[in-house]
Amino acid sequence: MEFEGAETQFLEETGFLHPAFDLLNTPIHWFAERETGITLAAMRPIEEIRQIAPRPLLIINGEADQTVSPEAGLRLYAAAGEPRQLWTEPHVPHAGMLQMHPEVY
Repeated sequence: MEFEGAETQFLEETGFLHPAFDLLNTPIHWFAERETGITLAAMRPIEEIRQIAPRPLLIINGEADQTVSPEAGLRLYAAAGEPRQLWTEPHVPHAGMLQMHPEVY
C-alpha cells in the first residue's frame, strides 16, 4: 500500500502505522475514521500538539517501538509548548512502558 498527499504528511509527522503493517493499515484507517468521524487526511498532530500548552504534557516513548517510530515522539515533543516532559527508555516496545517500568509509571 502506498500513501499519498495528506496521509503521507500524517505518517511523516507521527510515524504511525509502520510500513511493516501495510496489510493492516487500510482496515485500521477505515475503523478509526468510522469511529471518530475524522479522516486521516484531517489529522495534524504536529499542529494540534501546539494547542495543548500551557497545560502540562508528558510524552512516553519506547525506543524499541515498531508501531509508532520513536522519532515521532521526538517530533511531537519538539513541537509542543511548555510545560512538557519526554520520557524515553531503550528496549521498550509499543505500549510497553507500564509493563517494563511499573515502579516509575
